[in-house]
Amino acid sequence: MSADGGHGRAEAYLYNHNDGEWAFHERAQTILQTQIILDSFERLLDTPLIPRLGNAQADAKALYEAPFAVLSHGIEPDPILNYGNMTALRLWETSLDRLLSTPSRLTAEPMAREARETLMNEVLHTG
Repeated sequence: MSADGGHGRAEAYLYNHNDGEWAFHERAQTILQTQIILDSFERLLDTPLIPRLGNAQADAKALYEAPFAVLSHGIEPDPILNYGNMTALRLWETSLDRLLSTPSRLTAEPMAREARETLMNEVLHTG
């Protein structure tokens, strides 16, 4: 444990002093992923997903608390979810830890997975 209570300087998260836990939307990696999501959405659709607040941490909190579900996944051969906001957690009735270990292909109902795969391949090839 480091002198700062176990949260070493190498830790890539910001500490939430209100509840004594690492708040997901305050983690450095989450803030970065939020910016990627927001930038990609706006670049591809020419409209913002949410109003940008001029501060990456505030944007991360706003997206996490948005009234619509947002998920993103990595680029692994079988991509794993790497972001889910509070609405997504409620809709999937799951914990953050469980969501962030879920292959994205499992986010569709079994009967809809083939259609999802077709859509994801189209997005991969055409943006």
